[in-house]
Amino acid sequence: MKYARNKKWRLLLSFFAVLFIVLGSIGGCDSNSGGGKNKEGCCVVAGGDLCFEDFNKDECDVVGGDLKKGKMCEDVPECVAPATGCCVFGPEECEDDLTQLECGAEGGVLDEGAMCQDVPECNPPPGEGCCVFGDNDCEDGLGQEGCELDGGVFNAEVMCVDVDQCNLPLGEGCCVFGDNDCADGLGQEGCELDGGVFNAEVMCVDVAQCNVPPLDGEILYVDNCQSCHGPDGVGGFAGDVVDATAEQIDAAIIGEPSMNSLESLSPAEIDAIAAFLDM
Repeated sequence: MKYARNKKWRLLLSFFAVLFIVLGSIGGCDSNSGGGKNKEGCCVVAGGDLCFEDFNKDECDVVGGDLKKGKMCEDVPECVAPATGCCVFGPEECEDDLTQLECGAEGGVLDEGAMCQDVPECNPPPGEGCCVFGDNDCEDGLGQEGCELDGGVFNAEVMCVDVDQCNLPLGEGCCVFGDNDCADGLGQEGCELDGGVFNAEVMCVDVAQCNVPPLDGEILYVDNCQSCHGPDGVGGFAGDVVDATAEQIDAAIIGEPSMNSLESLSPAEIDAIAAFLDM
């Protein structure tokens, strides 16, 4: 705990009040005798933080007090020891034995009757408060200030074992680079750094783009080419096409009017036909 708040003003006030009384005594002035003023009551200073019996008005004014005429200090509510407790200024920044007045003046919140050692905010147990730096990159016990100084996001009153982002199962979160080009387990940051598109809370086995069925070149050839070029690219009236490359097929589709109807074939489908013919 930090005990960084000072109480010098109370000590100084006490010192000057006592000094005033001592000097009056040395001077031989007895306010109860001769022409002296009668001491009239309880002098209340600083809202009750200090109280002096048998002060007259002049004496009370000197110490900046408020005179309760005809009163004993034990009968003045402000002078009865005010309730104290733990004053909380922030996480792990607390002070014991302050009154409500003192705590409020310092900008704190009083936990009346409590000792700071018993206040959770003053003494977060190890692991309480999880600092999240990224997917599966977390740390317990840094506290809010330490976490934010290190660039993390603080989750109060939890341990990292209870934070979903800190415990992504291996494979949860699929990174997609292209058709059938995917990777599990990179996390969002790693995926985006590698130029992929991150799909949270799924595995690649559940992403359609990662599981595009391979094109069947034989079926594509039979449906689109066999009637002209014969089975397996041999014996057709339009000539043999065995070992034709994808570039040759694409050029023929563009250049031969009779083949223009095949312009709907995608590059991937043309590649599959060429792979079938290259047997």
